[in-house]
This record gives sequence, C-alpha cells and structure tokens, in this order.
Amino acid sequence: MSGTKNAARLREALAIVLKESAGIFPPPLEDSALVARLSAACARFCERTHLTPHELLSFAQGDRFDPVFRNMLLENFSDKSTAFFRNKEMFSYISENVPRNNAQKKVTIWCAACSTGQEAFSLAIAWRRRVLRESAREEEGTRLVVYASDLSTRAVETAQAGRYNNFDVQHGLNVHDLLGFFDEQSGGGFWKAKDALLSQTIFFQHNLLHSPPSFLPRRLDAILLPNTLLNFYDPIAERILARLAALLAPEGWLVLAPHEADRYGELLLSQRPRNSQYSLEHSSLPKGFFARRALTYPDRGEMRAAAKEEEQDFSRQHSSTQTSRAP
Repeated sequence: MSGTKNAARLREALAIVLKESAGIFPPPLEDSALVARLSAACARFCERTHLTPHELLSFAQGDRFDPVFRNMLLENFSDKSTAFFRNKEMFSYISENVPRNNAQKKVTIWCAACSTGQEAFSLAIAWRRRVLRESAREEEGTRLVVYASDLSTRAVETAQAGRYNNFDVQHGLNVHDLLGFFDEQSGGGFWKAKDALLSQTIFFQHNLLHSPPSFLPRRLDAILLPNTLLNFYDPIAERILARLAALLAPEGWLVLAPHEADRYGELLLSQRPRNSQYSLEHSSLPKGFFARRALTYPDRGEMRAAAKEEEQDFSRQHSSTQTSRAP
C-alpha cells in the first residue's frame, strides 16, 4: 500500500477514535507528521512495539479496547495551544464587570478547556490587580475561585504545578506581572506561580463529552470556552454549549472567542428560551460574551435524547466502516 493510502487509512481510523472518545477532529497535520506522531505513540506503548500504527489503533476502540492507549492518543492529538492573556480585553472585562454573588461574596468561574493553565492564572492575575488597585483586603471583599479543567491529564498536571519556562512566561506576561505573581526557580529558566494564585485555582481533568463533576458549582458566574469549539464536530459542540448554559447563574456569562461567537451566536440566541426569561442584555456585552438570560438551551430530557441519538448514529457509521474494511 502506498504511503498516501496508508496515511489516509490512519487518518480515518484516528478520526473515529477521537470522535468516539472526545468529540474532536484530528489536528490539521500533514500526512508525514500524523504518521510520525502515531509512530511515537506506538514506541511509548512498549508492550506492543511490533505493531504498526494502524494495527495499534485497533486497541483504542471495539473489542480490543485498551484505555491506556486510548488516553495516550488523546494526549498526543488534543489541542494544547494557549498563552497568558491571549485575549487581554476578555480578562480585563471579566475582572471589572463579572456578575457577583453578593450573598456569598464569591465569584466562581470555570475555564472549561484550560490546557496548561495560563488562562486560569490570567483570570486570577487580572482579579488580583483589581484588588490591589482598589486597596481592598480580599477577605473583606468578593473572592474569586477559578475552576479549570482540560481533556489532557499531562496539561492539568502542568497547571497544578504552576511551573512555566521562559518561553511560556514571555508569551503574554509583562515584567510587572511576572515578578509580582511568579517566583523564579533556583537555577533559572523556570517560574512558579505564587501561592496567592494557586490558592484561587482548582484544576481537574475533564472530558467535555461527559457531565460536569459533582463538586463544580451549579450557579457559575462565568464559563470560559474560547478557541475550543472549532475542534469539535458541530452537533457535539452544540450539545456542549447546551450543557454549559444550564450551569450558569441567572446573571452569568458564557464566553467564547469572537470568531466562535460569529459561528455559534445564531444558535445560542436565535430562539426564545423556554427555561428562562428572555433578555437583550447580551447586546451590551463585548463580542464573544453571552448573557445567561439570553441563551437558548434545551431541557435535560432533550439533551439526553439528543446524546442517545448521536451515539446510535455513530455506532451505525462505525459498523458500516468496519464492514467495508472486512476482507
């Protein structure tokens, strides 16, 4: 079989695994890069190093399913691109204007695809800037708690450690924030987030195809999912948006990247919500911000029915693919 045909078969098999496991597309890699990355996964999966990448993919699905290898694929092919303050206006607006639960004096925000943690720490830094500027003692004012999750276990471990190299901190952090919120590690070349930042962040591994964990608040003030949805198949992205919208407090926000707002805005705002009072307050928000009261979302029964139908469609497609490959 030619190299091109082999790469096409690998790409097809990988797409099935990634969609079934996480709802995401394979990254836009050249054939040679895709084969190289799969070959590297084979090498690390030492018990079966004699298998080709295509043979090894069979251990990520079906009767030969091996969760260790499946998770290794997700680690290798999930998007981990991020930076501190990737959208400075977004972090500034949130820290100054986020709806606040005055009764509990606590703001809760979920970064639902935090990668290695820069987004979560950017939120904490922007918040602490405001506290310092207002000369307010945090224990007397409103506290911020940032919940942050990612599909990648390795990315979450990096975030929990709060340790970054010079390349990471030079992307988005100014010198004042670097020296004010990070400590340089002995030997140089690495910086660690100060305890004040770490104490405001709770990192955990989470697959957005699954229901949110029970410890996550059910009345979040904001959910951040910028630069993430375009990695998902559209029906899955829509189901994720519906689930997230249901977690927001009445005055909460769902925050996407501006280009995602263009794509999903009509979906989110086009119909009159049945589960909350309609409002046009989203019109005064920055692009990418959606007010909870303006969101359209289905009830839980419809969400379960949609998820079941999608799983059945995928099973039929997968069975058809396997049949067509049979000798």
